[in-house]
Amino acid sequence: MPIGLTTLTSLAQLRDFRARRLSSFDRSGGNKDAIPIEPGKKLVVAEIDGPGCIKHIWSTNSHAHQREAMRSLVLRMWWDGERTPSVEVPIVDFFGGGFGICKNFWSLPLQMNPDSGRGMVCWFPMPFRRHARIEVHNEWKEPIDFFYYVDHELYPRWD
Repeated sequence: MPIGLTTLTSLAQLRDFRARRLSSFDRSGGNKDAIPIEPGKKLVVAEIDGPGCIKHIWSTNSHAHQREAMRSLVLRMWWDGERTPSVEVPIVDFFGGGFGICKNFWSLPLQMNPDSGRGMVCWFPMPFRRHARIEVHNEWKEPIDFFYYVDHELYPRWD
């Protein structure tokens, strides 16, 4: 866990959870870790039964230096059976790069490093009681290769 998201005194406390990661890894065992998203299609990035909390999201894609493409890759998130998404935003905006512009920056909850690797990172804790769903929609005119990690904790009960 990054420094700053918890107090030092809580480091010694035992917590009851299972750590999990969802990712775009190459299911064939090779090294093509991206999942292509065709124009007009969506990718279900996470479908998680709770209770739990998403702790970290990392992402990059094949078009990270193209403004229009970054504005056309739409992130949607639903919590606990919602009919409409709580989050619906161009992916670059979610990670802190407004107007489709990727710039190097670092803050406690968000980081972006397009110069060295086009990575976008979010550390905002996103708790859910029953279910979490994350989708990425490609509204761009070309296929986009999408890479991701979604790290989360699952809890035995909701406290």
